[in-house]
Amino acid sequence: TDNINISSVTFTLDSLAVNFTTLGAVYSSTASSLAVGVHTLQWVANDTTGNVNSTDVTYTVLQAPSAVNLTLNGISANVTINQSTLVTLEGVLVNASGVLNVSIDGVQEASGVDTLTYLKNFTSNGTFAVSLLYYGNQTILASNVTYHVDVLALSASGGGGTGAGGELVVVQVKVRHRTSVKNLPTPI
Repeated sequence: TDNINISSVTFTLDSLAVNFTTLGAVYSSTASSLAVGVHTLQWVANDTTGNVNSTDVTYTVLQAPSAVNLTLNGISANVTINQSTLVTLEGVLVNASGVLNVSIDGVQEASGVDTLTYLKNFTSNGTFAVSLLYYGNQTILASNVTYHVDVLALSASGGGGTGAGGELVVVQVKVRHRTSVKNLPTPI
C-alpha cells in the first residue's frame, strides 16, 4: 500500500512477467503448479513522485512426499504360510498418483496403476521378499515397503496341496490418488 498514487507495478516469477490483481491499493498474484527447484519472485512499484520500491523473494519448492502401504492377508507385517496357501497382497499409493511395481526377491513381477491381480506359484519353500515400489517423479519422492513371506514346506503326509509343492499367491495392488493420471503405461 502507498499513500501516494502508484503509477506502475510489475510482478515477475523467475524473470517472467506474472499477471496480478488489484483491490484498492493491494496488489496480489497467485502462482501454482511450480516445478521443483529454486524460484525468485520480484515485484517493483513506482509512484507518481518517482519513488521506486523493489522486493525479491527466493524460495524452494521441494518434492512432495509419497507413501505406499502394503498388506499381506490384510496386515502390514511379515507372514508365515504353508505351501499352497493363498496370500493376498494389497498395495496403495498415498498422496501421489502413478505406477506401482511389485517385486519378489528383487525381480519385478508386475506393475499397474489401479487394481492389479497377479498369481505367483512359489515352487519351493523359503523366505521371499515382497516389495511394493513407487519410483516417484520430478515432483514426488519415491517410496517403497517390503515384507517377507515365509513359505513352509508341506510334510510328505501333509495331504491336500497341489502335489507339486508349489505356492499360489495372489498379488492385488490398488492405487488411490487425488488427481487424474494420464499417459501411463497399460498394466501388465
